[in-house]
Amino acid sequence: MSRLKLMFAETFDRLHFVAENGGQVVSYGKLLCQEFMASNDVEKLLRYFNYDLLDKPTIFNGAKSAYMLSGTKLHFGKEMIIEEVQAAMEASINV
Repeated sequence: MSRLKLMFAETFDRLHFVAENGGQVVSYGKLLCQEFMASNDVEKLLRYFNYDLLDKPTIFNGAKSAYMLSGTKLHFGKEMIIEEVQAAMEASINV
């Protein structure tokens, strides 16, 4: 959602969003609903990646912020996201 807020900064409060793989629905800037993974599902995900999140950059989105392991490097490529938006997005993630 934080990336969408950056991308649609001028019109965010006038649009509807279904984000986070359907886990968040926002309408006109108001959160309508959100669902999160159960902690045992997060544990399964970490085991799947063998706790090697530096080599497999992963962002976990929570209710109030996004999180990633310190030292993680994100590389979206210029065709996916402009540098200014990537920098702003990375600044909003807690490490």
